[in-house]
Amino acid sequence: DSGITNGKVTVNKSVAAKDDNVTITVTPDEGHPLKKGSLKATYENVGTQTLALTPGEGNTFTFTMPEANVTVTAEFADLVVTKNDGSDAIEGEDYEWPEAYSNHRLHIKKSGLTVSGKATTESIEVGAGTASDLTIENLTIDSTDSVAINIWSNITSDFKLIVKGDNRLSVTQSVIGDSTKGNPVILSGYLTVVGDGNLSLVGDQYHPALKAQKDLTVSLSGKLTVDGGICGTNDVSFTNSVGTVVAYAKEAYCGAIYSFGDFTFGEGVTCTVDAGYKTD
Repeated sequence: DSGITNGKVTVNKSVAAKDDNVTITVTPDEGHPLKKGSLKATYENVGTQTLALTPGEGNTFTFTMPEANVTVTAEFADLVVTKNDGSDAIEGEDYEWPEAYSNHRLHIKKSGLTVSGKATTESIEVGAGTASDLTIENLTIDSTDSVAINIWSNITSDFKLIVKGDNRLSVTQSVIGDSTKGNPVILSGYLTVVGDGNLSLVGDQYHPALKAQKDLTVSLSGKLTVDGGICGTNDVSFTNSVGTVVAYAKEAYCGAIYSFGDFTFGEGVTCTVDAGYKTD
C-alpha cells in the first residue's frame, strides 16, 4: 500500500504463485510503532478476504499466497513518544496503545515522557501508573475522539503537564448532535501546567476548551490560548507566571473563565478575557 506513512512494509516476493509462502517485513520509523491489528493481507474473492498472518522472527509475518492478487496494508502511530532525556521509550513498559486502536488513545504509563507529532485520530490518556509529569512538545491533535488529553482522577496533585514549543489541541468528533465536540482537555485529576511553550486549546459553544474537575494551577512562561473557555469545578489559579492567558467565550453556556471554587491570578500574570469571567 503506497499510502502507508511513518514506516515501511515490504514483501520478499513481488510475484508469487498459489501456495507460495510470502514474508512481510514491518519497519516502523523511530517512535512510530505499528498499530495493533492494523497489519492485513487481503484479496478479492466474492468480497474482501483476509489472510492469516503467521508471526516470524523480528518484525516479520508470513502468509500463503492465494490464487489472486494480495494487498498488504498497515498503519503506524502518528504521535511520537520519547523519554524526556531523549532516549527511547519502550512500548508496553513506558506507554501502550489499545488493542486494534479501538479508542485511538495513547496510554501513558510512566512519568518522564515526551509526546510530539501531529494526529487527527489519536489522543492521549494519562491514567494509573503515571507518577509525576508528561511533556508535550510541538504537539498538534485534531482528534476524532471527544477528548485530546484525558487525565484520570487517580492522578495525584503533583502531576505536571510540561509545555514546550507550539502545541494545539482540539477535538472534531460530534458527541451529541452535529455541533457538539467535547473537551480538548478534561481533567478528572489535578493538573499543574508549566513550561515556556505555547498551548492553544480549542473547544466549542457547548463545552469549555479546558475543563478541570479538580484543582488546576497554571504556571506558563509562554502563552495559553483557550478558545472556548475554562471551566473549573474546584480551585483555578494562575500563579508564578510571566506568560499571557487569553480566554475566549464562544457562547453563554460557559463563560471565558468560570470557576466554582477559588479563582486567583498571581503576580506577573497577564490575562485578556473576552466576555468577562465569573466566579461563584
